[in-house]
Formats: sequence, C-alpha cells, structure tokens
Amino acid sequence: MRVLDTSVIYKWYVEEENTTKALSLRDDFVKGGIETVIPDFLFHELANALRYNSRIEREEIEETIDNLFELGLETVLATPTLSKEALKIAYDYQITVYDALYITLAQNLEFEFNTADKKLYEKTKGLPFVKYLRDI
Repeated sequence: MRVLDTSVIYKWYVEEENTTKALSLRDDFVKGGIETVIPDFLFHELANALRYNSRIEREEIEETIDNLFELGLETVLATPTLSKEALKIAYDYQITVYDALYITLAQNLEFEFNTADKKLYEKTKGLPFVKYLRDI
C-alpha cells in the first residue's frame, strides 16, 4: 500500500533516471498487487510538469492525463483536516504544503510514501514510511 507523488508518476511517461523502478510500481498497481493512492491535485501537478517539458506536445499531455485517469488510481480529495495536518508537516519539515499533503495522506492511511524528489526525501527521511525511489 503506497502513496506516490508526481515525481514518481512523471517517470511513467518520461524516460529519466529510475524510470524502470517507477514503472515497476505502476505494474504492481495494474496487476492488482499494491493499493496505490494519490491526492486529487496530482493530475494538475503532472500536467504542469509535462507542460514545461519542451519535448512534449499539448496533445500528448492530454493523452497522458486521460491515461492516468483510466488507470483508476484511488484519488483522495482534500479536506480541512487533511489540509491542516499537511500545513503542520510543511512547517515542521520546511517543505511545500503540496509535498506535505502526500506525506500526510500516507501517514493517515498508514501507507508507504514513495518519491523521486531527492530534496523532499532528504528533508523527510526521518519518517519511517518515506521511501526514495532509487532505494526501492
């Protein structure tokens, strides 16, 4: 059971370092082996990251978003409680509220949190459920 952030899911669509590991996490979900959860804003965050990749056309981004929706990842909507807990984690670990929301979600669900964002990992690696994609 895991929460994935955009840095991992981005690698499902763009070949980068550790793409193979990211695709393995996707395959675990698709084959029904591992429950995978994301916050609802991930779709927008991914579209934005892809939008700033000069090698990717708008139509391809639209197809990517359609594909991600079709995968059927469990998507969690923000709530006041979740947002306030994320704000506390953001202050405690000096990270963005966006990043803290992934961590809060994983913590509340008692899931593992996977990220390919080295800076985020370095700031939060003291949390036992935070895992860096390279090390998985």
